[in-house]
Amino acid sequence: MKNWFKQLPSNEALKKLRKNHLNPQAELLELAVKHNGYKLRCQANDAGAFRTKELEKEMNNLAQLKVDLMDARNSMHRFQTAVDICYECGFDEGALFLSMYVKLYDEFSRRGHLIPGYFD
Repeated sequence: MKNWFKQLPSNEALKKLRKNHLNPQAELLELAVKHNGYKLRCQANDAGAFRTKELEKEMNNLAQLKVDLMDARNSMHRFQTAVDICYECGFDEGALFLSMYVKLYDEFSRRGHLIPGYFD
């Protein structure tokens, strides 16, 4: 028998994200749904990956904003927590979408200081 009162995985994940003070991640998911779905800025064959050119562009944006490398590491951990929550709720599309940001902040925390203009 189907449970008509059970929340959709996306709604359950969004609620848990907010409960865990991950509002920026919840807002990103809501924007993705509103604008283009979860394949926003993703490769068609891998919903969890930025294209190389887009990854470099996003890393340059973070460098121009002078994002501290420790802050990037903290953001990576927050996005990883959000990914885990999405998987826990059965919201796989949301988890794959947010995993792009885990990769972005991981790459930036490892290579951000190498981007020209980072120390200007």
